[in-house]
Amino acid sequence: MLALFSITIFLGAALLFLVQPMAAKLILPRLGGTPGVWNGCMVLFQAALLGGYGYAHVLGAMKPGRKPLMIHAAALGLAALTLPVGLRQITQGFEGSSPMLAVITMLAVGFGAPFLMMSTGGSLVQRWFSTTDHPQAQDPYFLYAASNAGSLIGLLGYPLLVEPNLSLGQQRWGWSAGYLLWATLTVACVHVAAKRMAPVQEPAGGSHGSEPATAEVPTAARQRWARYAIWTALAAVPSSLVLGATQYITIDLAAIPLLWVVPLAAYLLTFIVAFSPRMKWLVSVSSWTLIPLLALIAWAWFENLKYPILGIIAMHVAAVFFGGVACHGKLASLRPNVENLTRFYLCIAVGGVLGGSFNALVAPWVLVRMEEYPIALILSLILGFPSPPSWSEARLRITRVAISGGAAIALLMANVATYQAPGSTNKLHTRSFFGVLRVREQDDGAWRRLLHGNTLHGIQASSNPEWAKLPTSYYHPTGPVGDVFRLAWPGGMPSRAAFVGLGAGTLAAYGKDTAQHFTFYEIDPDVIRVAFDPKFFTFISDSRATVDSVVGDARLSLAKEPDGQFDLIMLDAFSSDAIPVHLLTLEAGRVYKNKLKPGGLLAIHITNRYLDLRGVVASLARDLGLVAMSRYDSSKEFTEIETNTGRLVSSWTVLGADGPWVAALASRKWERIDTRTTEHAWTDDFSDVLTVFRRSGGR
Repeated sequence: MLALFSITIFLGAALLFLVQPMAAKLILPRLGGTPGVWNGCMVLFQAALLGGYGYAHVLGAMKPGRKPLMIHAAALGLAALTLPVGLRQITQGFEGSSPMLAVITMLAVGFGAPFLMMSTGGSLVQRWFSTTDHPQAQDPYFLYAASNAGSLIGLLGYPLLVEPNLSLGQQRWGWSAGYLLWATLTVACVHVAAKRMAPVQEPAGGSHGSEPATAEVPTAARQRWARYAIWTALAAVPSSLVLGATQYITIDLAAIPLLWVVPLAAYLLTFIVAFSPRMKWLVSVSSWTLIPLLALIAWAWFENLKYPILGIIAMHVAAVFFGGVACHGKLASLRPNVENLTRFYLCIAVGGVLGGSFNALVAPWVLVRMEEYPIALILSLILGFPSPPSWSEARLRITRVAISGGAAIALLMANVATYQAPGSTNKLHTRSFFGVLRVREQDDGAWRRLLHGNTLHGIQASSNPEWAKLPTSYYHPTGPVGDVFRLAWPGGMPSRAAFVGLGAGTLAAYGKDTAQHFTFYEIDPDVIRVAFDPKFFTFISDSRATVDSVVGDARLSLAKEPDGQFDLIMLDAFSSDAIPVHLLTLEAGRVYKNKLKPGGLLAIHITNRYLDLRGVVASLARDLGLVAMSRYDSSKEFTEIETNTGRLVSSWTVLGADGPWVAALASRKWERIDTRTTEHAWTDDFSDVLTVFRRSGGR
């Protein structure tokens, strides 16, 4: 019996964590990479999870038997009628509408019912197990470890096993089959619970915070709601903590693809530890371990330390783990008796939604420097701090205030210091759903930089008027981009160009004639405001070309342009963690090819410390019937003047129909790559980022 209940909980949790990345991958090519898409996914699935816990709370109040069996079997069957999960054709009715509304509606229709039912599994199956005659039935919270183990397997299984081996179509059908298996096991759990129901006993009362047996009085009601608030807060803080740490690690520290999995895995482990009777020793030391960890983090922020990168990442992941164990450990110690089990999990779900919503929806509007992360660190110390029975309450409170107050001041001051590097001054500091954007000028006035987290998006000389007009960084005139503009069109420049990604507007410096028309496609409105404001950068205002911009996802925006419109399309969106896979698929490539004039070229910026995208681009070119040329611009080839004028290492590929441009670029150390690949081109149905990780150092 225990195996049946454990497997059911494990399978349901694993499937829950598999469906979210699958759904996001399905929807991305249809609505693009706007924050509305990702926030919509989060809102829908968290709301469904909360709804599932509410349903479980109502149904869990019934004794296992024919009535709950029939109700739940009917609900599971109705949800099964929507299988296989997917987006259907509802996407056709959302052109020009709010991305949030479109995402929520599509996911609700395609995934909502099975997800809602599956989210009931953990708490409901535990509640039914608690009514059986099993020796461990009176304290079934150990089964929560099976739920979180399943979540962890699902989290790691998607990028490591599912995505590399199955197309999206196969994933949809496989997940749907998994749902049917889980639904069958769930019905079996209800049946077994009804057959092995324990004898009815009067509630023991009070051992784990049960409801008062006497008539309700105002004081008892206040105590009950205070207990619910504590449960919710202890769940909300770790939820905010893991999101804050993930954002800091992946944006401000190391733009490594899939690195977000590490802190999330640590977060899931905290539940396993907190609810495991064998790990109480670790729970007892976790909040004390947080104190030196927070001091270390504050010191690293004050010193603006970025290396050793693995050590810094490990420090923040450890903070997520010990902060989560401290809060979840106290949550486990306050768990109620089995009569209130579903209410307990409902409060945990509410806390998770509140913590996640604060980071994703509230913080970008009300906080400037991602203060939500240090705030969550501080709250995890406050809420998770133990209460030693040998101390008086007054002394305990004084100690808490002293430690937490000191930590709060140090962390918040250090967080501010993180965004002001030595030797430079922030001319602009703004934040949106895309992260923190800064314009930073050196104290000597020589250079001005545009930064998104720690990723450089543009650099311009600010003290030398002549140098200020030169394209810099990855677009230097003596580098690969200069080759494209100088050699690919003998006797002239491209007259109509589309640039995907704006940055500081550096590419506008290649505009030499008013007859040229450059259009930048940029997803972040803040970047457009900065690049077009000569107070910050003058590449666009100094350009002789006609320059304009389009806000939104580039693939969707380009699809609306007339065919045969551009001499050049340049993709510049592959230099950080969030690799926009939907811009590199075969379906996207066909859009680009259709928008190019005869003889037009597609240039792709693939500079990345961790990924080698040449094989992906080569396969794309082969399947499109185009030639692909590639050049890596090594710093070993730079002259002193090129280094002084801002030339940076970069890697580029160019695709087009065979023509004179191939020989022209080959004369500048470009190499043909489309004939070397045996890989399959990425499609909207299948892609695998893990296959393009560099095996060593890379370029």
